[in-house]
Amino acid sequence: MENFIEFVCVLDNELYYNIQLILDALFIEYKVNGNTFLVNFQQYHSAYKNINEFLNEIHIEYEKSNNEKIEEKINITFSYIIIFGFIAFYFFTKSYNFYFWLSTGANDAYKVINGEFWRCFTSLILHKDILHITSNMIFLSILIKPVIRILNEGKAWFLILLSGFIGNILADLIYQKYHSSIGLSTAIFGIIGILSYHRYIDTENNKYIISRYLPFAAGIALFAFLGTGKDVDIIAHFTGFIAGILIAIYYQNKSKLFESINDSYYKVISLSFIIFSWFPALFFLKKFI
Repeated sequence: MENFIEFVCVLDNELYYNIQLILDALFIEYKVNGNTFLVNFQQYHSAYKNINEFLNEIHIEYEKSNNEKIEEKINITFSYIIIFGFIAFYFFTKSYNFYFWLSTGANDAYKVINGEFWRCFTSLILHKDILHITSNMIFLSILIKPVIRILNEGKAWFLILLSGFIGNILADLIYQKYHSSIGLSTAIFGIIGILSYHRYIDTENNKYIISRYLPFAAGIALFAFLGTGKDVDIIAHFTGFIAGILIAIYYQNKSKLFESINDSYYKVISLSFIIFSWFPALFFLKKFI
């Protein structure tokens, strides 16, 4: 092999086959030693030029395809409508008897356990003050995009609201009574749970155990960073995080069922959760006025 020098080592089977085809087509002399190609040293520069052009074309096509997929999934018009709706509803409740809306829709643990389950939804839409609504909408705007990349917009919102609902129920079961809360933060921590589990699945084939469980550690760290402080409902944040993980696990196991429903239907269902959850709340209150 004195006239041959090492050219490239290829581990991918498809790429290995393509390089063979290119070298054959260009009549470049080569030998194979395991996964390593050796070429005639006089033809080395020709081989390098042509293989490099081929690899650049593959990279450009991959980037183009990847960007198209990302653009397709990153349409968040519906999310902006929801966020605007949350903000508009906040100003509406603040200008029209806030304590009426608070007594009607807050997540009161004792009342939820005794049948007023709709409060687990209505409380997600209520916010205490401008700092509360602003911080929640900022974190929502940051976290919503990666979830939409994974799930599409309608399905993402359906699972986010569901995680907030389940997270509130779990918190109420822990508190039992003497507890009331409002705000979307339970659902926001549900998003963190969903993303943590998805990242865990992505690293499933990683041989290092620490790498597999790092997403959960990151989620818990984010919980510790965002979920503590004065007037913060730590229990609801934690149960929201757990609810997000449980929902992500269920989605992973039943993905075909979820995918069989058009994403537009999930948007309709999500809006229905937000709007119609107030109907039983207002009707129930009216019975006792």
